[in-house]
Amino acid sequence: MEKKLTVKFQKLLGSPVFPPGSFVEALRFERLEGDTSQRRGTLFSLLTLTGPKEFDAPVLGRAIFDTLEEEYFADSSLPPLSALEKAAFSAHRRLIGMTLSAHLPQEVDFNLVLAVLWGQVLYLCRLGSAAVYLLRDGKVSEVYLGEEALVSCASGFVYGGDTLILGSKDFKTYFTADFIAKNLMKLEETMVGLSNKASLVAMVLKVEIDEYPTASESISFIFGVQEGEPRRKISSMNLFKFLSSLGKIAATRVHKFGANPPAASVPRLPWRGFPYKKIIAPLTFVLLLAVFIGSVFFTISRQSKIKLEALVQKTYAKADLDLVTAADIISVGTNDANATALLEKTLSDLRALERLGLKDPRPNQYTARAKEMLSKVSKENPVSKPILVYDFSLIEKNIKPTNLSGAKDVLYAASAESGAVYLLKVASPTDTKRVDGGKITAPLVRVSAFADQVFVLGKSEVFVIKTKTKEIATALSSLDSIKFADFASYNSNLYFLDSVGSRILRALYGEKGYSTPTNWLKQPVDLSKANSLALNGSVYVLLSDGKVLKFEGGKLSDFSLSGYTKSLGLSTYIYTGSGVNYIYLVDKDGKKIVQFDESGSYLKAYDFNDSEIASLSSIYVDPTTLSIYILSGSKVYEVKP
Repeated sequence: MEKKLTVKFQKLLGSPVFPPGSFVEALRFERLEGDTSQRRGTLFSLLTLTGPKEFDAPVLGRAIFDTLEEEYFADSSLPPLSALEKAAFSAHRRLIGMTLSAHLPQEVDFNLVLAVLWGQVLYLCRLGSAAVYLLRDGKVSEVYLGEEALVSCASGFVYGGDTLILGSKDFKTYFTADFIAKNLMKLEETMVGLSNKASLVAMVLKVEIDEYPTASESISFIFGVQEGEPRRKISSMNLFKFLSSLGKIAATRVHKFGANPPAASVPRLPWRGFPYKKIIAPLTFVLLLAVFIGSVFFTISRQSKIKLEALVQKTYAKADLDLVTAADIISVGTNDANATALLEKTLSDLRALERLGLKDPRPNQYTARAKEMLSKVSKENPVSKPILVYDFSLIEKNIKPTNLSGAKDVLYAASAESGAVYLLKVASPTDTKRVDGGKITAPLVRVSAFADQVFVLGKSEVFVIKTKTKEIATALSSLDSIKFADFASYNSNLYFLDSVGSRILRALYGEKGYSTPTNWLKQPVDLSKANSLALNGSVYVLLSDGKVLKFEGGKLSDFSLSGYTKSLGLSTYIYTGSGVNYIYLVDKDGKKIVQFDESGSYLKAYDFNDSEIASLSSIYVDPTTLSIYILSGSKVYEVKP
């Protein structure tokens, strides 16, 4: 008799963080590849480890879970109970080997309970102290599995509506069968309240089956099985009979084609003399072929669904374990790099699930938890809703701004094609206006502001706009021979990055106007890979390989960035400004802004990949508020620190 079994699984956790040297976790594993006879059911495991503070319990815990999964599903020829015993012994041996190699000053407390639901049969195995309760017909009773020092196993049938509760060592101490019967709906709430006293974790398995076993198929548990000792008699159904009841079908199809009878004996239908017997055989063949093809497609579809579900469950189980491990690492503060790598791998696995288009809210829930933890440990802040300040397309259709510059709370942008220069006040963006008076010739390359002056770099000249007096003049001209990689202003002086000539040119402002640009560097430096420069009193140059050079007085200083280990894209540029005591690397296409202090130490990062911002074309930082203003296309956004 085939009995279809459904199991609802819920994990209850008192606290996601446990003291140093301890590890408490409950996971399930399932492999659905292959035919029915090769499957091992669903393995539910609950593990607690407690050792000295220097003991890396999460690492050992993960290793033991890996051993349990591999050993239990390794040999499909073993009956489930034998496979369960083998997995428990292997996990114990793995524990002994790893603790001996670690030379720990004291013993490690190891407690393990395993459960397998295979068909209609429940298999249990326990080593150490753990809680095992069975809720049946409204009554909660403890399943006795013998001495805790032994690997004790049992098996028996379960019924629809049965609920199995597995709990950690501390769970068994605080939660008796009577207490659970009276407070079943408040279990997790009570566990949270006791989390400061004990390491509490439990798993609840609710069983639902379509057909019930007979009255003679009563549940019978055995116990006290030591390694190497033959098991006592187990009340279970015949394995091979059970396998045959799972749906293996053998069918024999015989197609017999004989000679047609004489034409005179063939009855003909009155409608047009249709020769129906001539098409019976081909039609039968076509129908059988259609049924066969349909069954093949159905089988393939079902197998694909099973494999997909196995992948999903394995990913969730791994995400659970990785998040707990990362939380432990973060709470102890031992290795933020390991926690970051673990969380990023978890996010990568979850993104793969999201791409499958599953109608399941769990990937989003796991992703939110992982991102929240990652932002704490990596100091990387995801920005999903930046503030829209203004859209320059409202004042000039199809505008292509060159870049963004500013002075305090006033922003400037220049239109590359029309030659217009716009002033935008953050406090009143609707008052945005043009300040060039139509006297600047397009095309424009870049705009740079300092105090009340705006410098605009054209194709071969530099214009200066004095915003207070509204004077517009040509500061420099005949610059055709110089190929600029970047341009900036500081203290009314102009700086040009010439990567072809490995120079930084400077034009000084004096009584007679601006001097001819000359090389500001006082020593030869290879700037052939330079792509951008920024000034805040010192001059910073970013090379295409990610290295940042710092110059003071025309000489190279001892300087480097540190603390940020991720790589940025080739579109990255550098930013700092007058009164800004920080350095920013901006990954234009990767949509990240990384902030460093003046010594080059990493402070934090902003990630805009989940926002509406298309690219980080240019930024400006207000030296007073440190708000970051971002130019993306024709729109300006604000991000507060």
